[in-house]
This record gives sequence, structure tokens and C-alpha cells, in this order.
Amino acid sequence: MLVASSMVFYSNEWLFHLFDVCDFWYGALFHEWDFVFNITASFLGKTVEIGKCTRDLICLKDIWDSVMMETLGFPTVIGEKCHQEVQIPWSDEVREIDSDNQLMDVMNEFELKNVNKIHLIINFIPLKTIFPEQPELHPNSNKNSNTQPNLHPTQDQSPMPTQQPNLQPSDIVCVESSPVPSYCNTDEEAHTETDWAPSDIDGAYSDCSNGDQSDDSDGVHSDGSDGLSDINGSGVNEEKVVQINSDNECEGYRPSGGHAFVLGDDGRIKLEVGQLFRNFSHFRDVILDYSIQEGFRLKRIKNERRRITSRCLVKGCTWRVHGSPTYDRKTYMLKTLRDEHNCLSVTSNKDVTSNWLGKKFESLIKQNPDMNIRVFGAIVLRTCGVSVLDHTLYRAKKYALNIGNEDHKKSYNKLYKYGHIIIERNPGSYVKLDTISYNPDDNVPAHFNRFFLSFHGQKMGYLEGCRPFIGLDGCHLKGPYEGILLCAIAIDANCGVYPIALGVCELECRETWTWFLQLLYEHVGQHDNMTVCFMTDRQKGLVAALHDCWPNHINRFCGRHILQNLLSTFKIDYLKDLFWPAAVSTNVAEFVKKMGDIKNASERAHQYLIDIPLELWSVHAFDTLTKTDHNTNNIVEAFNGWLNKYRKLPMLTMLETVRRKLMKRIHERFEAAMCWESNIPPAVNKKLQEAQKKGRYLDPLRCGEWEFEVVDENRQFVVKLNERTCDCGIWAVNGLPCKHAMACITKKRDDVEEYVHHYLKKPAYLRTYANVIHALPDENSWPNVQYKTVLPPIIKRKAGRPRLSRRRGATEPARVQRSVGSRCSKCQQTGHNSRTCKENEPVAGQRKRYKVGSTSNAHSTNSIAKKTKTCQQLKLFSYRENTNNWTYDYWCFKFFNCCNENYNCWSYPTYKSTQLCTTREDHKSNS
Repeated sequence: MLVASSMVFYSNEWLFHLFDVCDFWYGALFHEWDFVFNITASFLGKTVEIGKCTRDLICLKDIWDSVMMETLGFPTVIGEKCHQEVQIPWSDEVREIDSDNQLMDVMNEFELKNVNKIHLIINFIPLKTIFPEQPELHPNSNKNSNTQPNLHPTQDQSPMPTQQPNLQPSDIVCVESSPVPSYCNTDEEAHTETDWAPSDIDGAYSDCSNGDQSDDSDGVHSDGSDGLSDINGSGVNEEKVVQINSDNECEGYRPSGGHAFVLGDDGRIKLEVGQLFRNFSHFRDVILDYSIQEGFRLKRIKNERRRITSRCLVKGCTWRVHGSPTYDRKTYMLKTLRDEHNCLSVTSNKDVTSNWLGKKFESLIKQNPDMNIRVFGAIVLRTCGVSVLDHTLYRAKKYALNIGNEDHKKSYNKLYKYGHIIIERNPGSYVKLDTISYNPDDNVPAHFNRFFLSFHGQKMGYLEGCRPFIGLDGCHLKGPYEGILLCAIAIDANCGVYPIALGVCELECRETWTWFLQLLYEHVGQHDNMTVCFMTDRQKGLVAALHDCWPNHINRFCGRHILQNLLSTFKIDYLKDLFWPAAVSTNVAEFVKKMGDIKNASERAHQYLIDIPLELWSVHAFDTLTKTDHNTNNIVEAFNGWLNKYRKLPMLTMLETVRRKLMKRIHERFEAAMCWESNIPPAVNKKLQEAQKKGRYLDPLRCGEWEFEVVDENRQFVVKLNERTCDCGIWAVNGLPCKHAMACITKKRDDVEEYVHHYLKKPAYLRTYANVIHALPDENSWPNVQYKTVLPPIIKRKAGRPRLSRRRGATEPARVQRSVGSRCSKCQQTGHNSRTCKENEPVAGQRKRYKVGSTSNAHSTNSIAKKTKTCQQLKLFSYRENTNNWTYDYWCFKFFNCCNENYNCWSYPTYKSTQLCTTREDHKSNS
């Protein structure tokens, strides 16, 4: 003590030296004054910590097993060798070690130099032929019993990790870093994640001698005579208990063999003594999976890092398993197994949690995110033999679909690799990731800003088979991070929705729409300088962005948005019935007539519509190039509804789900189109049949080979078949013969197919869906590219709970409508409820009756009524009496039985039951 205190006054360095000396001598005392070495080894480019040991507790075989288990997952087998070298730190000499004696000599030399750190360089020498190793049996087991050998994997059989080429970002995917926008908060506090790992337990792994007998901590004795005793005290058959004869279920066991645990060919678990597991968690998870597989529940006797002992939960069942770490303090070995049950299997297991189900069926749920809960439960019952509650299945789906915030954060950092693998497997695709960097240093993480994605198959399908018509719109993401999903949708030959591109940005404004449309134009708009018609809403930023980015374009406004603005401005409900006839008018005469009706209703509303250019919202003024009469943006709204349930998923999961659905949909539509007998798609053919039915009642007058005059509802229409026109205007807009043209074609006996535009035929449909989206490999096989760490976007939290559904418009009906009126639970009549039922009205001269369970008497009546109620109807009467400055409330319940009427009374505040009353007068007298 005097020496220590005096050394403090000189320097702190002496104090630290003193602590090192004390620590060293403490370790020496713990190992009976032996010198303690700290051994490390290098193997396959990895450094393995062997740990602290003395000369008597280490050998080359132990070092080989520790290194092989840490790097390859299995130890060495009989006959395998390793070549090791040691670097002498006080010289440049590299000495070879071929035997345990040479290892002891090196340790003696290190001890003389007072150096306890030894670093070995190991090279593995595999065998060409490996013979099966005979497993060790219990000492009392029959030596002539049939045993199956344990085959160990060899070095040649283990797959070596392949190094993937480092791809530069500029070679594959376009990545940009933008300056911080003005609306972003630069004062956000950076959050870092810290992984916590429990430290080793001091003294947990002590050496165990191979004595005749030793005691386990849980009271189970193992020796060379009677094997394992039953926990309940009853004797068990020794031949059924399998142990390693050199282990007494104690810590610090040094394995002389063993084999790595692997699943069977059928995916089932088979436990054997000597199996090696990666760590404590791996062993515990396998035991749990095995219990669920075999249909029993576990009782964990010891569940520590230094030992795991479990048995069957049923009292009296003899099944038991024990495992503990090997000498490397990390690898776990199954050392005792009593694999026999004398109980019945269970059909429900509390160990089957939502997290366990989510991990077990992760691939199934991700491939089928729309899977019904009942179907999922049937699959779990068929696979695992247990029945699970619905709410557990819901949570399992949520876990498997990565709903957690941590999964959302990690998904943004995977977008670099995702873009590279898309370009690699789908050449010609366009992927762009835009990030915000607050520091030009490449080592500083960047924040996600925008992402654009369009596959080459989508581009070629649009250019080769779709009409030059694109719908644009955005929808909100429902995850923990704010964002807008922008989409561009086209129409195929069968009037179906065909997505072209997706984009994710921070918000919907002119800047983001300019960014999206510029990339879309670079990808699909520069082909033949084609004029494209866009269907949009009346957002000023989107209209301005179209003029900035797309030189040759035609614009249309969604009629539903125009009507919504009209109703919100003028507050006239019946304008809805007058607007749509004017919007769908296909000729000028009809349009003027319908607009006159609107003018009679409201001149201001009429002027509001006239101020909007007619070619933006009325069908009669639409262009004739696109061959479509769409005056709403329903194609985009349908696509947004199709993605509604996926917008809450993490970014990468959402994009992958959309890709899989599109990939599957493109192939299915192509296969279905190959079976069409007609050259006209089904949806187009249905419109032609409707027009033909209406044309049956018309009598066209032929005035030439191609010209006809048709009278319909006191109006005359001129039809010119060679020019594909009719005065009604429908044929020129949508490319399909109208009812007047169908009457002329039928009278001329021509083929209707010749008069249908080529945009609406089977060849165009096949050209659209012949361009596929190629499949992508697993995430573990994606290229290893160098990139900045991408963090989630910076958001500003708003007050209150975030909305998951948008506000309903003025023209939209309520999402939930009551199918029937309210029904009274008292009289079973509709039109009112039990509170407003007339039976509750008090009779003249009688006090008001209260309903049981109301606020005024909830405490006094609810608990009592539950105990004494014997029929369906119950009535309550109240009496009050003042006695000796105390107020007592007497509550009388009248039960309407089929035989008699009884009154049961209680007094407040004691609530104690008194005698039964037959009448109301007896109630007062008895009280």
C-alpha cells in the first residue's frame, strides 16, 4: 500500500504500469502461477482471437479447430493438417511449427522474453479423401450396436467467397448530389446507431478434468456407471441417453471432434450429440425450431451464455437436451440429448410468436404480400402443425414486410446497389439517384432526395405499341418518411394501364415535376420527336414544367378536378348533372346545347368553364392524333389504387414489389394475347359490339361507294368510310367506328377490322408486352460498388397524427356508407336506438327509469347486475330516504321471468344484498 501511494505522486504512468502488473499476476495466480499467453491467428485473410491460455491448456489441434470454426463454420477432421508459422517479434525470424513440442518451445522462449502475445500464420492443407468418423458412444452403451457414421464437410466441399469486381458509379448508374434546398432544415441533429455486444463472462469457461464423477449445476449427475438420471428421480434407460464420455456438461470442454449442424435434405432438424453451432443464439434458435417441429413446448432450465439446458414442459416427460461452449468460448456443442417423449404433441405453442413466423415465412410473405390471413394460417398449420391467432399472423406479415423504421432507414442505403443491378440485368434502363450532401467530403453520408426508375422493357413497350398518351399524377407515401410517388402511365391497345416510369421526390411542385419530366423526356421523349398528349390536373407547377421540358406536347385537364373546383366555387350541387354532358359532347352542336343548360342554371359557372380552353376538357375539341377520348385521369388513379397497400413499405421493398408485379403482369398479358383468336382485343371488341347493336336500328342512305347519310333522332350525320370520319365526331377522336359508321359498314358488308385504327389491334398489343422486365438476383449477389452512405430524407414532423388517407373531394362519395338504418336493441325496430326508444319514457307520476350501466349508476349496478341477472330484460327503480343525516339510495332490479316477478334490493353505499321483495311496497317496508 505504501508503494502504491508513493508512486501516485510521481506519475500516472507508474500507476498504469502497476495495474498492468497486477492484472498479469492475477491471471498467473488464476492458472496456478503459469504464464498466460494471448494467442491470435491469421487464416484466409482473417484474424481469429484464440484467447488467453497456458501451455498446459493449448495444443495445435485446439488452435486448428478454433480457427476453422470461426472462418469456415466446421472444425478439422481426422487426417487434416495445417501449416503454421510464428513471427518472432524481437527479430525478423519466421519460425515454422509442425508439432506440439515445437509450440511448447516457442512458448518457453516467449516466456523468457516476458512476451505473452503470440500471432500464428496458418495455411490449411485439405485432404483428397475423407473417411467417415465413428461417433463416440456412452461408456455403458452396447459396443456392438449399429451406429451411423458422421460425415464431415471438407475444405473442397465448402464454397469459397467470390470477390465481385468493384464497379464505378459512373459506369452503370447516374448518381448526383444536390445542394441543400431552401426548404430543408440544416440544423437537424445527426443520429448514430450503436451496436451493443455483451462482454465475455469472466470465469464462465473453466477447465474441466476428465475425472470419474462431477456434478452439474442443475443437479443432474453424470458418471461412468449410470449415465444420466431423470430430473424427477425415476430411472431411465441408459442406452437411450447419448453423451460425450469426456464431458460432464461443464464449461470449458475442449472438443476432440464434432461436426457442424446442417439441416436435412427435407428441411427438417435432426439433433445429434456432437453437433457444433456457431454461437449461443444459433444453438438456442435451433432447439426452439426443433420443439415446434416435433410438437412440444420447452421448459428452459438453464438459458445462459455458458450453458443451455432444456426439457419438455410436460411434467414427467423424459426429453432433455444440454449444450455448452467449446474451448474457443464461442462455438456451441450439443453434449447431452435424451430424444424420447412420453407425452402427447400440442397444437398450440406460445413459442410461435409473430417474429418467429415472420422469419420463418419471410420469403413466402414477400412473394405474396396480398396473401389472406386465413390462407396464411392454413399454411402455418400445415407446415408447423400449430394453430395461430389472427392478430399474431397480422404482426408476422408486418414483420416480414419490413414495416419498422430501421428497415426504412436501411432501404435508402441500398438504392445504389439496386440501381447498379438493374442496369446490369436490364440494359437500357434509366435509373437516377439524387442525394443532398452537406459536406463535399466523400466520406460524409448524404441524404436521400429523389429517385427515378424506368426499365428498358417499359420504354420499348410504350414506343412500339402504346398510343402517344401519358397520364401524370402523384400520390403520397405512407411510411415514416414523407415523400411523393410520381408516375407516368400510358394506355395499351386493349385500353389497359401500362406504367412507363416511377419517381420518388420530397414534394409535388414545379421543381420536382421539372426534374421528373426532364428525365422522362430523355428516356422516351426524344424518339422521332413524336407529339405526346398529357392528361394532368390543373396544378400550375405541372403545367409549367410541361412547357419547360416537353417541346411537342398536347395537354388535357382531368374533368373530375375541374368539376370539383366548380362545385367548391359556386356551391351548386346539380351542376354535376349538367357538367358531364357538356364535357363528353363529341360535336359542336351538342356541346353548345349542353352549355346552354349550364348557363340557365348559373351564368357565372358558364363563364368559368368558357374561360378554360375547350381543347383541355371537352371531347369535341380533343386532338385526333392519340385516338383516345379519355377526359379524366382515371388510369393514374387506378394505378395509385393498385399500389395503395405498398406505399407504406420501405423504399426498396416498395420498388421491388412494384417491379415483381409489373414483371408478372407483362408476361401474363403477353401469354393471354397469344391465345386470342380475333385480331381485335377484347375490350375494343366489346365497344364495337355495342356500337353494332345500336346501329341495327339505323337505316343509312348510300350516296356513293364510301359516303353515307344516316338519320338518328331527327338529326342527319354524314359518314365517310374512306376518311374514317362521322359528323358525330366519335370515330375521329377514339379511332373506333361509331354506331352510324357500323350501320354503314354492315350495309356495305365490309370487315369491321379494316376500319379500326392500328393502335387498337392485336399486333400493337403484342409489341407492347413482348418487351419484358428481366429478373433480378438476390440482394446478397448484387455488385459490390463504392458509394456514399445514403441516409433517409430530412423531414419536418408536423403536429398531430399523420394522415394515411387523403381528403375526399366534393364530388366523391363517402368511403363507408351505411347499408341499413339503425336498429333499436330494445324493441328491435329500425329508425331509432335504445336511448331514444319510446319504452324508456316514464309514465305520468312515476320517476324516470335509468338504464343499467349508465354513468350515474355505473359503479353500483354493473357489478351487481352481472351476478344476479337471470333473464334478457332488466328494469331499475330508484328510491331515496334520509335517515339520521345519512342518505341511502335503494336500487331495486326487476327481473321479468316467464313464471314470476322478483325484486332484489341493495342499499348504497354498502351494496349488500338483503332479502327478496315480492312487491314494491314490500321493498320499502323491508328497507
